[in-house]
Amino acid sequence: MASPVETSAFSPRLDPRPQYPSVVVVFLKAVRVYLHDVILGCLLMILAWGPYQNLHQTLGWSDRQFYALTLAGVHSFAWLAFNGTVLLLESFGWLQDHKIGRKEPEV
Repeated sequence: MASPVETSAFSPRLDPRPQYPSVVVVFLKAVRVYLHDVILGCLLMILAWGPYQNLHQTLGWSDRQFYALTLAGVHSFAWLAFNGTVLLLESFGWLQDHKIGRKEPEV
């Protein structure tokens, strides 16, 4: 078999072949990751159920209103967190040594 230096073509063959984990190990890891996501989602829903019930009962909000408010709130929070950080860095001149230079049309 030709070494990578002797050829310019790609070959998926590896010499020596690496030791791959068994199918059981890979399957159990996939199941563990899946169950982690399911359990985390259930816990988040349990935690959100109380505030949802309070808003639904005190303000008379429907499911649609709660969903729209939650979606808008998460989106706004993420926008403020990321872009607010950039604004603070730019306003106070922090980390200017690490700033990537831009051309005039990019500004």
